[in-house]
Amino acid sequence: MRGYRARKEYVRMLQEKCRAERQEYFDQVATKIQRVFRGWYSRKYVADFYERKRYLRAIQEKNEEVAKQLGEFEQQQRTLHLQRTEMGRYSRFASAAQSLHHLVSTQTQPGIYASPYQALRQGGPPTVFGQPVEMLLEESAKSLIRQQQQQRSLTVPRKPGTPGAARSPAGPQLRTSSGGLPGAGASRSIRR
Repeated sequence: MRGYRARKEYVRMLQEKCRAERQEYFDQVATKIQRVFRGWYSRKYVADFYERKRYLRAIQEKNEEVAKQLGEFEQQQRTLHLQRTEMGRYSRFASAAQSLHHLVSTQTQPGIYASPYQALRQGGPPTVFGQPVEMLLEESAKSLIRQQQQQRSLTVPRKPGTPGAARSPAGPQLRTSSGGLPGAGASRSIRR
């Protein structure tokens, strides 16, 4: 019986060894197949070379578009800054020119900026901002006179009831029927 059991044990051990070797072989082959499949899948769908090239090209086009927009925005900002600077210079000149109204030419006497001798020497009258200084001085003098007239018309008191009369900032005035102060008569009326 001992020989019989030994042969049976030997056959069992041999079958177990063959099964383990076959399993190891199939595991290695499956690993190779999976490695090849995963590489193909990764190249095809995950890290697609051509898709990546399209993506990088799209990013480059977007970068160029943004750079173009930023260049246009920068140019607009520069233009706006130059316009503001010119407006500031012009307003400073205009405010300074309002105090120089005595230099404007009259009908009988030319001003210092309209001198015929200076025009001959320099080839024309002096200019500021592309306009003759004499003309700018006249405009500023006229605007100064208009402002002063407007201020005078606002501050000159007028008789009540005349057109354009300034109203009292306190609101409507209370007058009695007798024309006196409130409280002097029995009835009051509101006059606007």
